[in-house]
Amino acid sequence: MSDFLSWPPLGGGSKTPYFPPFYGAVECGECKRTDCPSRGKFQRDRRDFTWTSGRCPRLPNMRGCVAEDEQTLYERTFPLIFAEPGDSNDLRLTLKLPDGRRRVLYYNKTYKRYWFRDADDDGETVKRIVTPERSDTPEELLNLLTRRG
Repeated sequence: MSDFLSWPPLGGGSKTPYFPPFYGAVECGECKRTDCPSRGKFQRDRRDFTWTSGRCPRLPNMRGCVAEDEQTLYERTFPLIFAEPGDSNDLRLTLKLPDGRRRVLYYNKTYKRYWFRDADDDGETVKRIVTPERSDTPEELLNLLTRRG
């Protein structure tokens, strides 16, 4: 089993498709997609643009969304966090790993970190720390979700 921190697998011989970094230049030459509508456009690395306005379709916008035709590929490459409001004014967080497994995310208030239980190569249970791009507390995420409806 591969380690969580090794996603996406990097290296010269990797079969992982190119996804641009959240911040920095988008290298269109690295991408194998030749029919990209944003190839060579100036605003392709602007996360505040929609992909129809020239943002790279593989670059997530400010809310973490990629173009619809790239969602499945993105889901198979990166771990995704799903957040939904619970029944009693709490927040349920689920982590979907690229290999299809789902894990419940927990929040440690003392260290202000998210973590989940997983098994290592020997089958022992370990806690793995997850650091989302935005390190909001569950209360802030719940307020954000309920504001947007």
